[in-house]
Amino acid sequence: MTGESDAIKKDADKDPFFLSGTKVIDGVGQMMVINVGPNSLNGKTLLSLRKGDTTTPLQDKLSDMAETIGKAGLAAAILLLIILVIRFFVITYGKIPPCDLRAFEEQASLILFRALL
Repeated sequence: MTGESDAIKKDADKDPFFLSGTKVIDGVGQMMVINVGPNSLNGKTLLSLRKGDTTTPLQDKLSDMAETIGKAGLAAAILLLIILVIRFFVITYGKIPPCDLRAFEEQASLILFRALL
C-alpha cells in the first residue's frame, strides 16, 4: 500500500495479496476476494480517519442564539395574543366605544415594545 505506480512482481508463495485497484500488466492468474468494504485494508484505513460528529464552538453558539430567538418570538406572540383578546372583549362587551381605544392600543404597543427589549 505504498501508492507507487511502479510495477511489482508478485509471487503466490511470498506475497499472494492484492489491494483494490491493482492492475495486472502481464500474465494470467486467479484471484479470490477475502475482504470488501470496511473489512478491507482500504476500508479500515478510511474508517480510522473518520471522526465523530462533533460540533464546533460556533455551531454551539448559533444553536443557543437560535433557541433564544425562538423563545423570544414565542413570548412576543403570546403577549400579542393576550393583548388582542383583551381588546376584542373590551370592544365587544365593554362600554368604551371603538374610537376611544387609540390610547389603549398605544399603551399595549408600548408594553409590547418594552417586553421585546
